[in-house]
Amino acid sequence: MTVQAGIEVDVDLELIVGEMPEVPCESPHHGKMPSHHHGEATHYGRTNHKCETKSSGKVVAVCKPYAEHYISQADNFGTCPVCREVIKGREYFEVLGPIK
Repeated sequence: MTVQAGIEVDVDLELIVGEMPEVPCESPHHGKMPSHHHGEATHYGRTNHKCETKSSGKVVAVCKPYAEHYISQADNFGTCPVCREVIKGREYFEVLGPIK
């Protein structure tokens, strides 16, 4: 079998595997602050704060209200709910982009 470089294949995954299920919000805080959470995940984000050693640097899928909250708070200071350190929003959680 040989492999040829530069071959582009246009594949519609939905035709192959069927409709994909909703991606659930993976925020550990989902449901604790109802105004920040609603339904399926729409964005990827990364936990950044050093106090959360088990989850620091972990990429998770989050719902739109949660993503919008952290986008709006990226440059604002707040208190980390775990260690109580005063940090910028993006130092706690950074929205990386939409799920495509």
